Amino acid sequence: MSFIQKTNYQDFDLYFGKTLKGDVAKVTNERAIGQSIRVIVMTKSKLFKKDFGAGIESYFFSLMDPITMANLRDDIQQAIRRNEPRISGLKVVTEFQPDNNTVIISVYYQPTGSNKVAVVSMVLDIYKK
Repeated sequence: MSFIQKTNYQDFDLYFGKTLKGDVAKVTNERAIGQSIRVIVMTKSKLFKKDFGAGIESYFFSLMDPITMANLRDDIQQAIRRNEPRISGLKVVTEFQPDNNTVIISVYYQPTGSNKVAVVSMVLDIYKK
């Protein structure tokens, strides 16, 4: 007889959605991991944890040539691997949209213990003042 252990990941909703009782809503599994990935990518660093975050602000106002895009992708990938232990597969795709000066970041990941691939996408306005 074998037992399959299903892991549930939970976190509170960063958008502060409310339950019917008025409590802060929870996000679970892929949504919790996706929310964590978004925080890692968009954060510079945390107090007492300087290696947290991808440091994408250093790419604002940069010339978005193929080398810069590859460096951005690598920085995001390293930050996620360093700070998100709940994933096993990871692929980061960056795409520059020159018409509106944005970078589309797509993070494809596989939660540990799952065979499903989930994606988190973000749009960065790199020349925003």
